[in-house]
Amino acid sequence: MPAATVGKNGLGKRGKLAILLAALVVAAELAFFLGWILVESNPPGREIKVAVETHDPRDFLRGQYVELDFRFEDRRAYASGPELIPAGQEVWVALARQPGKDLYQALACDASSAGLAARVATAGFRNGDWVEVKGRVIRDNFFDFGINRFFVPEGTLEPSRLDLVAVLGVTEDGELRLRRLENAGVAWEPVPAKF
Repeated sequence: MPAATVGKNGLGKRGKLAILLAALVVAAELAFFLGWILVESNPPGREIKVAVETHDPRDFLRGQYVELDFRFEDRRAYASGPELIPAGQEVWVALARQPGKDLYQALACDASSAGLAARVATAGFRNGDWVEVKGRVIRDNFFDFGINRFFVPEGTLEPSRLDLVAVLGVTEDGELRLRRLENAGVAWEPVPAKF
């Protein structure tokens, strides 16, 4: 059996090929991971703004998260929709742009996307004036969209409750992502508290 060819650095052709292949695999995995992070943190799709109704300055049981509440999470906010959607079911919600404002509000809800489209058509809204989002009923007539927690570093000042707006990304399949908070029209960044 012939001996393997050894180069100046002690690696043969197979060794160099194995190192090159390993480097390519690591580079591909890194590119995939970075792409996934970019898509998850800034999903493609439409961006909308909604008013934050109330918020808890800190949730001490879950860490440094501001707990946010939105009016469209309550079935009673909708003029059109079924009387009751049982807990655990998927819910489809239409959020419409408020006349003369940049904010979206509750318009209609239904247990199916097709039912929601019929309700919105009856209300007379055009496609560009409203957006369809998907959530889950967590208890009778209360919906969850997975956007209620916003991380803030420990020791920072909380935002004003008066003019707090959430900027949400709406993915193509109707899921919401919390992108940032705005306070009085300016992106709210956690500011260290001075004691």
